[in-house]
This record gives sequence, C-alpha cells and structure tokens, in this order.
Amino acid sequence: MPAQEDVEKIILGLVKWQEDNWGGHHNLPLAQVAKLAELNYSYRAEIVSDLTADKIKKYLDQGLPVIVPADGHQLDNPFFSNDGPDYHMLVIKGYRGDNFITNDPGTKRGADFVYTAQNLLESIHDWDEQKSQALGPRVALVLHKN
Repeated sequence: MPAQEDVEKIILGLVKWQEDNWGGHHNLPLAQVAKLAELNYSYRAEIVSDLTADKIKKYLDQGLPVIVPADGHQLDNPFFSNDGPDYHMLVIKGYRGDNFITNDPGTKRGADFVYTAQNLLESIHDWDEQKSQALGPRVALVLHKN
C-alpha cells in the first residue's frame, strides 16, 4: 500500500497524463476511467452493468475491490462539505450484512466508511457527458491484474 505522499504523486501524475493526452482533467465516465487504468497500469478493466448488491459481493468475495461512480449529493456521508460532490468515485472493499465498507477519497474520514447497500446503490450513477451530471446507469469498474 503506497504512503499518502506517494498516492498524491500518483494522482497528480494521472491528472497530468489526462491533460497531456485528453486535453484536460474532466469528469470521466467509467469507460474512460477504465481506459485510463488500462493505458497506465497492467490491468484489464471490466465494466459491470446493471449493478446489484449481489454482484458487488461476488467480486468482493473474490478479493476484487469494486470502483463505483456516484452522485455525491445522494450519498449519506455527513463529512462531505457543501452537500457532497456532483460526481464522485469511491472504492467498495468489503461488506457486513447489508452494509458496504468503502474507501471514500471525498473526505479525510473516508477510510473504512460504511454505507448502507440501499443508499449506495441509489447513489451510483455514471457521468452523463451530454447533461454534465451523474445521471447515467448503475455501473461499476473491476480491475483484473494482467
């Protein structure tokens, strides 16, 4: 697991890559995030459509974290400022019963943050580039090592 300083360098490097190769750093639909991961790392990206709690649990049971795009305004997270972000990515890394354990980079208190399955699933929406809003389908990204 990289140290906090290294994570920040990695993120800034990916932002620079987007600016150099895609003309800017914008909200990306999940398909673009998948492409970004495949172009910069040794992963095969799988986009999971029609996402359900059972599908998420299936991947987690295989030891694969699940990355989801969400409308941050719909997420029940009291630590977000200004009612949450318009578009947000978070990692689901485990579950207990009907709750999902996440690493949520949207707040300093995001490590091991727990969302109910209902709230998380209702909040998951891909970025709709035409409307510039998180209104797209309920999808997830799973990265497999090559």
